[in-house]
Amino acid sequence: MTAYATVGALVASRHPGNAIGWILSALALVIGITVFAGALAQHSALHQARPDAFVKTAAWFDNWSWVPEVFVPATFVLLLFPNGRLPSRGWRVVAWSAGLGIAAISWTIAFDPGPLSAHPSVVNPYAVGRSAAKAGALLGVLGVAVGIGIAILRYRLYEIDVVIKRTLVYGALTALLAGAYLGLVLLFQLAFSPVTQGNGLAVAFSTLAVAALFGPARTRIQVLVDRRFYRQKYDAERTLDGFAAHLRVEIDLDTLAAELRAVVAETLQPAHISLWLRHDGVSVTPAAPTARRSPNPATTR
Repeated sequence: MTAYATVGALVASRHPGNAIGWILSALALVIGITVFAGALAQHSALHQARPDAFVKTAAWFDNWSWVPEVFVPATFVLLLFPNGRLPSRGWRVVAWSAGLGIAAISWTIAFDPGPLSAHPSVVNPYAVGRSAAKAGALLGVLGVAVGIGIAILRYRLYEIDVVIKRTLVYGALTALLAGAYLGLVLLFQLAFSPVTQGNGLAVAFSTLAVAALFGPARTRIQVLVDRRFYRQKYDAERTLDGFAAHLRVEIDLDTLAAELRAVVAETLQPAHISLWLRHDGVSVTPAAPTARRSPNPATTR
């Protein structure tokens, strides 16, 4: 509590526009109230046979207030660090999902009927129906799941496609090399058994063979994964490779300009294309009928 209060006050006083300072200050206040409420509820349990409404409220607050105290620093402080703003607008979905999840968990614990888990001698004075309380937890889980899905699929915040791609490539590569290693060990053992009784030579040859197989196997699996799951990127790379090879032998600028526009249209699929070719002075090649001059035209010599 003291650390939150000190750091929060310093940040808020020197950088009032930074939300982290105010969040830390609010957390310090909530923690202080929680400590006071918990101490009051414990004192009442020892000295009062029947706690009054104020003590019940203190015990109720102490029972659920740990949720924001734990999850707010683990979510919003990290999301807003260090300048108090989200990295981009796409992260708003993550922030809203985190807020919904924290609110739903707090709702479920705060209004669940029955004795309070932190103070079993006190029955929840603000309980609602058990189904309504459990609905809050369900809503929070669904909200977090939907938010993560939107963040990944629409805003590409976590570059999940890279993770999936590497998992496919290296998972298949590991299985292939493991199978090849076991097969080679058995094969070399059979081949060298008339010469030597040990299997050290077979293991050594198998290790060298698998090490030599690593590079070509990884390249081949990478091509297969790109062709099967990332077809658009695979086709774009093949188109660019073909144009680069043709560029070495083609000398007619008009032909190159037409082919370049075709390659850009096929790989990048822009709304408009324009091309400036500069040689022996300044001259501009006529653009395609549907093209218009872009703010940063491609210029070559």
